[in-house]
Amino acid sequence: NGVVQWIHIDLTEGVTYENAPARGPNSSWACLFYPFSCGPVPAGTAMRVHGAHSLIAMRIWAEPEHP
Repeated sequence: NGVVQWIHIDLTEGVTYENAPARGPNSSWACLFYPFSCGPVPAGTAMRVHGAHSLIAMRIWAEPEHP
């Protein structure tokens, strides 16, 4: 389990670039996958996903949500 990150850029009105995960030609900017380090999670478990970034790094983590 994890989160996939990609970009969507509006270059000008009606002109965009996006490297969303899909079949087809490869982009020069690959999507990034951030796996969760919480280990196996039973199906149906509600998870809280957190994220933080600086100018040079991104951090994503998840933990089971407690009622």
